[in-house]
Amino acid sequence: MAAAVAPPPVGVDAEPMASAKALANLSQDVPSPAEASAAASAPDAEAALLMLWVRKEALVKLGVTVLEAMSDLDLSDLPLAPHGEVSASQL
Repeated sequence: MAAAVAPPPVGVDAEPMASAKALANLSQDVPSPAEASAAASAPDAEAALLMLWVRKEALVKLGVTVLEAMSDLDLSDLPLAPHGEVSASQL
């Protein structure tokens, strides 16, 4: 379940962690080159790819992008650590 309140439109997407393995097939269609590199070096590459998918699918729902252009959208400035975990570079 998700809820958001904001003056501008908000896009929301949620996926169970079990979806991470299924998304491995999309590893060339979803991330930009910078995101692919970051995901590959993440402690859990499948979870990092799922995080990218959820973020980008929320943007599709918001109307910012389309599924076919996901790899053109670069969100590599956002952290790929699971909620609550902070990498040394974020300190």
